[in-house]
Amino acid sequence: MYTDEMRRAFHSVQHPGNGFKVDVLDNDTFLVLRLDTASLMKLSGEEQKRSVIYAIQLKEALEQAGAVVLVTRSPIGD
Repeated sequence: MYTDEMRRAFHSVQHPGNGFKVDVLDNDTFLVLRLDTASLMKLSGEEQKRSVIYAIQLKEALEQAGAVVLVTRSPIGD
């Protein structure tokens, strides 16, 4: 369950500001961080690196707030 503490943890991580998108899906017993493949592929190599680091930091922040987190990506064709 996505709690207020998890929401605050999510928003405490600074976004790289490059158009990279991440969705948080609540699956009752765990959260899913879904990385947007299309927005990631449009970025330069260094921006992609910062975006992946951002996703890792999000996962860690949510886990510290008590969540079980699965990281996945959107299909390439979407």
